[in-house]
Amino acid sequence: MEKILQYLQETYHPVGILVYGSFAEGTEKEGSDFDAILEAKVPQDLHDSICIEGTRLDVFVYTPASLAGFLDGKSFCRADGGKILKDESGAMQKILDAAAEYFSLLPLKTAAEKAQAVDWCEKMRQRTSRRDAEGFFRWHWVLTESLEIFCEINDSPYRGPKKALRYLQSTDPEGYALYETALCQFRPEALRAWISHLRERIK
Repeated sequence: MEKILQYLQETYHPVGILVYGSFAEGTEKEGSDFDAILEAKVPQDLHDSICIEGTRLDVFVYTPASLAGFLDGKSFCRADGGKILKDESGAMQKILDAAAEYFSLLPLKTAAEKAQAVDWCEKMRQRTSRRDAEGFFRWHWVLTESLEIFCEINDSPYRGPKKALRYLQSTDPEGYALYETALCQFRPEALRAWISHLRERIK
């Protein structure tokens, strides 16, 4: 991380640095990206994705003008929970505040909407029985969508797969085991058990 920050300082001379994701949380592993938002006096907004000693950058660099006005929390929701390393203009704090407000204002799903979402999962599960390319596509599709649906069922905002998986594991170990089994094993009963578990969680 030290060499990455040195590169960013020497390349962009940023007045604001906000690191988020695994490097901000201290959970980075081999293959993790370095996620950050910078404010710098560059000609235009840009995205830096070079690789530094095996770590791929996923750094968004914004001009002061881009960050001077209203900040859409949805556009910056990925930065929620990030760590500010530098903030001369206050824009990095504005980004964190906008992201936090976005999640706080998300409407909760009703019991009927939650049940409807699980009904969709069940419909997708039935179509996986084709065991062809479309069926396997739907298998992956329902597993991807159902992670977000699990969060909605529990009135918790979906903050991406990594945080959602940690949330699932910490709040519902049984559900995590069922989900992991359905991910790793192409067995109809595994997917059926996960979707049944989702339905049981609806209050």
